Amino acid sequence: MEIRFDNKVAVLTGASRGLGRKIAMTLAEGGADVVIADVLDEAGAATCEEIRAATGRNASYVHVDVRDPEQVRALFDSVPRVDLVMHGAGVTVPENIIQASDAAIKRLFDINILGSSNVVRAALDKMLPQKSGKMVLLSSVAGRYIDKTVTHYRMSKAAMLSLTMSAASFAAPHNININAVCPGIVRTEMWEQLLDEKQKSMNMSREEAWQAMVGNLVPMGRPQTQEDIAASVCFLLSSYADNITGQALNVDGGQCMQI
Repeated sequence: MEIRFDNKVAVLTGASRGLGRKIAMTLAEGGADVVIADVLDEAGAATCEEIRAATGRNASYVHVDVRDPEQVRALFDSVPRVDLVMHGAGVTVPENIIQASDAAIKRLFDINILGSSNVVRAALDKMLPQKSGKMVLLSSVAGRYIDKTVTHYRMSKAAMLSLTMSAASFAAPHNININAVCPGIVRTEMWEQLLDEKQKSMNMSREEAWQAMVGNLVPMGRPQTQEDIAASVCFLLSSYADNITGQALNVDGGQCMQI
Protein backbone atom coordinates (compact mmCIF):
# COMPACT_ATOMS: atom_id res chain seq x y z
CA MET A 1 0.00 0.00 0.00
CA GLU A 2 1.52 3.27 -1.14
CA ILE A 3 0.20 6.59 0.07
CA ARG A 4 0.37 9.33 -2.56
CA PHE A 5 -0.55 13.00 -2.49
CA ASP A 6 -0.04 13.91 -6.12
CA ASN A 7 -1.67 17.20 -7.16
CA LYS A 8 -2.48 17.99 -3.51
CA VAL A 9 -1.66 21.21 -1.68
CA ALA A 10 -0.86 20.91 2.02
CA VAL A 11 -0.73 23.76 4.54
CA LEU A 12 1.19 22.99 7.72
CA THR A 13 1.54 25.14 10.83
CA GLY A 14 4.48 24.76 13.18
CA ALA A 15 6.40 22.77 10.58
CA SER A 16 9.74 24.59 10.53
CA ARG A 17 11.35 21.94 12.72
CA GLY A 18 10.68 18.81 14.74
CA LEU A 19 7.61 16.70 14.05
CA GLY A 20 6.08 19.26 11.72
CA ARG A 21 9.18 19.36 9.57
CA LYS A 22 9.19 15.58 9.24
CA ILE A 23 5.50 15.55 8.30
CA ALA A 24 6.05 18.25 5.68
CA MET A 25 8.92 16.29 4.16
CA THR A 26 6.89 13.07 4.12
CA LEU A 27 3.94 14.75 2.41
CA ALA A 28 6.25 16.23 -0.22
CA GLU A 29 7.89 12.85 -0.76
CA GLY A 30 4.38 11.58 -1.47
CA GLY A 31 3.86 14.21 -4.18
CA ALA A 32 2.25 17.13 -2.31
CA ASP A 33 3.17 20.77 -2.65
CA VAL A 34 3.56 22.25 0.83
CA VAL A 35 3.10 25.63 2.49
CA ILE A 36 4.78 25.94 5.88
CA ALA A 37 3.45 28.55 8.31
CA ASP A 38 5.48 29.32 11.41
CA VAL A 39 7.21 32.10 13.35
CA LEU A 40 10.68 30.54 13.04
CA ASP A 41 11.58 32.27 9.80
CA GLU A 42 15.13 31.04 9.34
CA ALA A 43 14.26 27.42 10.15
CA GLY A 44 11.12 27.58 7.99
CA ALA A 45 12.98 28.88 4.96
CA ALA A 46 15.69 26.24 5.40
CA THR A 47 13.11 23.45 5.67
CA CYS A 48 11.42 24.59 2.46
CA GLU A 49 14.76 24.73 0.66
CA GLU A 50 15.55 21.21 1.85
CA ILE A 51 12.14 19.92 0.72
CA ARG A 52 12.54 21.43 -2.75
CA ALA A 53 16.03 19.95 -3.12
CA ALA A 54 15.06 16.49 -1.86
CA THR A 55 11.67 16.04 -3.55
CA GLY A 56 11.37 18.55 -6.38
CA ARG A 57 8.01 19.68 -5.01
CA ASN A 58 6.93 23.25 -4.45
CA ALA A 59 7.56 24.37 -0.89
CA SER A 60 6.99 27.88 0.43
CA TYR A 61 7.26 29.52 3.81
CA VAL A 62 4.89 32.13 5.32
CA HIS A 63 5.42 33.90 8.64
CA VAL A 64 2.24 33.30 10.64
CA ASP A 65 1.54 33.69 14.34
CA VAL A 66 -1.48 31.43 14.92
CA ARG A 67 -2.60 33.66 17.80
CA ASP A 68 -3.54 36.31 15.24
CA PRO A 69 -6.72 35.33 13.33
CA GLU A 70 -6.01 37.90 10.63
CA GLN A 71 -2.61 36.37 9.88
CA VAL A 72 -4.15 32.90 9.77
CA ARG A 73 -6.94 33.98 7.43
CA ALA A 74 -4.41 35.73 5.18
CA LEU A 75 -2.41 32.50 5.01
CA PHE A 76 -5.34 30.49 3.70
CA ASP A 77 -6.50 33.30 1.41
CA SER A 78 -3.06 33.31 -0.20
CA VAL A 79 -3.33 29.69 -1.32
CA PRO A 80 -5.60 29.06 -4.34
CA ARG A 81 -6.63 25.62 -3.13
CA VAL A 82 -6.10 23.75 0.14
CA ASP A 83 -6.49 19.97 0.14
CA LEU A 84 -4.67 19.03 3.33
CA VAL A 85 -3.99 20.78 6.63
CA MET A 86 -1.69 19.71 9.44
CA HIS A 87 -1.85 21.93 12.51
CA GLY A 88 1.24 21.43 14.64
CA ALA A 89 1.96 24.85 16.13
CA GLY A 90 2.15 24.57 19.90
CA VAL A 91 4.14 25.25 23.06
CA THR A 92 4.41 23.79 26.55
CA VAL A 93 4.72 25.01 30.13
CA PRO A 94 6.97 22.52 31.95
CA GLU A 95 6.32 23.93 35.43
CA ASN A 96 3.60 22.44 37.65
CA ILE A 97 0.21 24.02 38.34
CA ILE A 98 1.54 26.23 41.14
CA GLN A 99 4.92 27.18 39.67
CA ALA A 100 3.63 28.17 36.21
CA SER A 101 3.43 31.93 35.71
CA ASP A 102 0.27 33.71 34.62
CA ALA A 103 2.04 35.01 31.51
CA ALA A 104 3.25 31.55 30.49
CA ILE A 105 -0.21 30.04 30.95
CA LYS A 106 -1.86 32.76 28.88
CA ARG A 107 0.69 32.33 26.08
CA LEU A 108 0.12 28.55 26.14
CA PHE A 109 -3.65 28.89 25.86
CA ASP A 110 -3.41 31.61 23.22
CA ILE A 111 -1.24 29.42 21.01
CA ASN A 112 -2.49 25.90 21.73
CA ILE A 113 -6.22 26.56 22.11
CA LEU A 114 -7.10 29.85 20.41
CA GLY A 115 -4.45 29.23 17.76
CA SER A 116 -5.97 25.83 16.98
CA SER A 117 -9.42 27.39 16.68
CA ASN A 118 -8.06 30.10 14.38
CA VAL A 119 -6.47 27.52 12.06
CA VAL A 120 -9.48 25.19 11.95
CA ARG A 121 -11.90 28.03 11.27
CA ALA A 122 -9.80 29.56 8.50
CA ALA A 123 -9.17 26.16 6.94
CA LEU A 124 -12.88 25.37 6.97
CA ASP A 125 -13.66 28.69 5.29
CA LYS A 126 -11.39 27.53 2.48
CA MET A 127 -12.56 23.93 2.32
CA LEU A 128 -16.33 24.35 2.65
CA PRO A 129 -16.81 25.80 -0.87
CA GLN A 130 -14.57 23.03 -2.22
CA LYS A 131 -16.71 20.34 -0.52
CA SER A 132 -13.49 18.46 0.22
CA GLY A 133 -10.42 18.44 2.40
CA LYS A 134 -8.69 16.72 5.28
CA MET A 135 -7.22 18.11 8.50
CA VAL A 136 -5.09 16.60 11.24
CA LEU A 137 -4.38 18.35 14.53
CA LEU A 138 -1.32 17.34 16.54
CA SER A 139 -2.55 16.84 20.09
CA SER A 140 -0.82 14.63 22.67
CA VAL A 141 -1.44 11.66 24.91
CA ALA A 142 -1.04 14.27 27.66
CA GLY A 143 -4.54 15.40 26.75
CA ARG A 144 -5.91 11.88 27.21
CA TYR A 145 -5.29 11.33 30.93
CA ILE A 146 -4.83 13.17 34.20
CA ASP A 147 -1.52 13.54 35.98
CA LYS A 148 0.02 16.07 38.34
CA THR A 149 2.60 17.17 35.76
CA VAL A 150 2.34 19.78 32.96
CA THR A 151 -1.24 20.56 33.99
CA HIS A 152 -1.86 23.50 31.69
CA TYR A 153 -0.33 21.73 28.69
CA ARG A 154 -2.67 18.80 29.35
CA MET A 155 -5.63 21.17 29.49
CA SER A 156 -4.71 22.68 26.15
CA LYS A 157 -4.26 19.34 24.43
CA ALA A 158 -7.55 18.03 25.83
CA ALA A 159 -9.22 21.15 24.42
CA MET A 160 -7.71 20.33 21.02
CA LEU A 161 -9.33 16.90 21.14
CA SER A 162 -12.71 18.44 21.90
CA LEU A 163 -12.21 20.90 19.03
CA THR A 164 -11.33 18.03 16.71
CA MET A 165 -14.54 16.12 17.44
CA SER A 166 -16.82 19.15 17.34
CA ALA A 167 -15.31 20.54 14.13
CA ALA A 168 -15.40 17.09 12.53
CA SER A 169 -19.11 16.80 13.28
CA PHE A 170 -19.71 20.19 11.68
CA ALA A 171 -17.58 19.44 8.62
CA ALA A 172 -18.64 15.85 7.90
CA PRO A 173 -21.69 16.71 5.75
CA HIS A 174 -19.36 18.76 3.58
CA ASN A 175 -17.01 15.84 2.82
CA ILE A 176 -14.28 17.20 5.10
CA ASN A 177 -12.40 14.91 7.49
CA ILE A 178 -10.88 16.24 10.72
CA ASN A 179 -8.85 14.00 13.02
CA ALA A 180 -6.13 14.25 15.63
CA VAL A 181 -2.90 12.38 16.27
CA CYS A 182 -1.69 12.03 19.86
CA PRO A 183 2.06 11.40 20.02
CA GLY A 184 3.48 9.74 23.09
CA ILE A 185 7.13 10.28 23.94
CA VAL A 186 9.04 11.72 21.00
CA ARG A 187 12.33 13.45 21.73
CA THR A 188 11.66 16.82 20.16
CA GLU A 189 12.63 20.34 21.22
CA MET A 190 9.55 20.40 23.45
CA TRP A 191 10.63 17.26 25.29
CA GLU A 192 14.06 18.78 25.82
CA GLN A 193 12.35 21.55 27.78
CA LEU A 194 10.55 18.98 29.93
CA LEU A 195 13.82 17.14 30.53
CA ASP A 196 15.26 20.30 32.05
CA GLU A 197 12.68 19.98 34.82
CA LYS A 198 12.71 16.20 35.06
CA GLN A 199 16.42 15.79 35.59
CA LYS A 200 16.23 18.16 38.55
CA SER A 201 13.24 16.50 40.19
CA MET A 202 14.57 12.97 39.53
CA ASN A 203 18.12 13.83 40.66
CA MET A 204 19.79 12.09 37.74
CA SER A 205 21.48 12.94 34.47
CA ARG A 206 19.52 14.06 31.44
CA GLU A 207 19.95 10.75 29.60
CA GLU A 208 19.11 8.74 32.72
CA ALA A 209 15.95 10.81 33.18
CA TRP A 210 14.98 10.22 29.53
CA GLN A 211 15.49 6.45 29.74
CA ALA A 212 13.65 6.28 33.07
CA MET A 213 10.62 8.08 31.64
CA VAL A 214 10.52 5.87 28.57
CA GLY A 215 10.87 2.73 30.69
CA ASN A 216 8.22 3.82 33.19
CA LEU A 217 5.64 5.18 30.77
CA VAL A 218 5.83 3.10 27.58
CA PRO A 219 4.87 -0.59 27.73
CA MET A 220 6.74 -1.30 24.49
CA GLY A 221 9.86 0.10 26.13
CA ARG A 222 10.91 2.47 23.38
CA PRO A 223 10.16 6.08 22.48
CA GLN A 224 8.17 7.00 19.44
CA THR A 225 9.99 8.42 16.43
CA GLN A 226 9.24 11.31 14.14
CA GLU A 227 8.71 8.73 11.41
CA ASP A 228 6.00 7.05 13.52
CA ILE A 229 4.07 10.28 13.86
CA ALA A 230 4.53 11.37 10.25
CA ALA A 231 3.25 8.02 8.96
CA SER A 232 0.14 8.27 11.15
CA VAL A 233 -0.62 11.84 10.10
CA CYS A 234 -0.12 11.02 6.42
CA PHE A 235 -2.45 8.02 6.68
CA LEU A 236 -5.21 10.20 8.14
CA LEU A 237 -4.64 12.78 5.38
CA SER A 238 -4.78 10.12 2.65
CA SER A 239 -7.66 8.61 0.70
CA TYR A 240 -7.31 5.47 2.84
CA ALA A 241 -8.90 7.46 5.68
CA ASP A 242 -11.89 8.76 3.72
CA ASN A 243 -14.30 7.20 6.23
CA ILE A 244 -12.41 8.26 9.37
CA THR A 245 -13.32 11.53 11.05
CA GLY A 246 -13.58 12.91 14.56
CA GLN A 247 -11.02 10.43 15.84
CA ALA A 248 -7.86 10.78 17.94
CA LEU A 249 -5.14 8.25 17.15
CA ASN A 250 -2.69 7.48 19.96
CA VAL A 251 0.84 6.77 18.73
CA ASP A 252 2.34 6.03 22.12
CA GLY A 253 3.70 2.48 22.35
CA GLY A 254 0.76 1.55 24.57
CA GLN A 255 1.22 4.34 27.11
CA CYS A 256 -2.47 5.10 27.43
CA MET A 257 -3.32 1.44 28.07
CA GLN A 258 -1.86 1.54 31.54
CA ILE A 259 -3.36 4.80 32.73
